[in-house]
Amino acid sequence: MKSNIVFYIALVIDILALLVMVNNTVMMTMPMKPVNGYDVSPSSGLTSFGKMMNWIIPAGMLALILGGYWLRKSGKLLAANVLLSIPAVPVLLALVICGGLAVLFILFGK
Repeated sequence: MKSNIVFYIALVIDILALLVMVNNTVMMTMPMKPVNGYDVSPSSGLTSFGKMMNWIIPAGMLALILGGYWLRKSGKLLAANVLLSIPAVPVLLALVICGGLAVLFILFGK
């Protein structure tokens, strides 16, 4: 039972991180208001490797999520939990630290 809860918590965190990645990728490719008559996009300053990685990183995250789901369906729940927890734990720690600092600044900031 606990393994299922850990799996679903890690899955939700990974899906939220994937949604943020996809949002950033889409926002990077959308053109902005013209500057000096030129349509620019935030990714126009990236190298070709950077533009490629802008799409590969969310695809890799999607592959991790699908791999974890496949492992769970094949009965290897421990491996699925480990696979999904690898990216979920740092994301969770970052959210806790940022949220905790925000609360501290709101409560004790001048």
